Amino acid sequence: MDVGERKKAYTRGWRSKNRDKVRAWRRRSYLKNRDRDRAKQRLWWLANPDKVRVYKRKAAYGITQPEYESLLTRQKNVCAGCGRPFGSTTPHIDHCHSTGVIRGILHTGCNMALGHINDDPEVLEGLARYLRRG
Repeated sequence: MDVGERKKAYTRGWRSKNRDKVRAWRRRSYLKNRDRDRAKQRLWWLANPDKVRVYKRKAAYGITQPEYESLLTRQKNVCAGCGRPFGSTTPHIDHCHSTGVIRGILHTGCNMALGHINDDPEVLEGLARYLRRG
């Protein structure tokens, strides 16, 4: 074991034995540097919108970037609701609010429409009949 590895092992051991001290130090450091750290974080988020989008997608839906791209490919890069291509619009993940299961990827408008009718197929069918009557 070289010097660097020994130092890391010692530090890990010390931190595990002194969790309260580490927690107190981190709290003091956070309070002292909060504004600076928040500004730095804000700049990073603005400079890395793609990474932020991937992070938020993983946090909200538990879906990784490869899984998301696979879902888009299976849908042939078109909206699962209306069948039209996404074009320049940002696709949105549609999921069941009671189970959390991802149903597909939709246009913003298609996703909002489902939300407005509370994902109720009978309401959607009724609206379709209404539109066909003209």
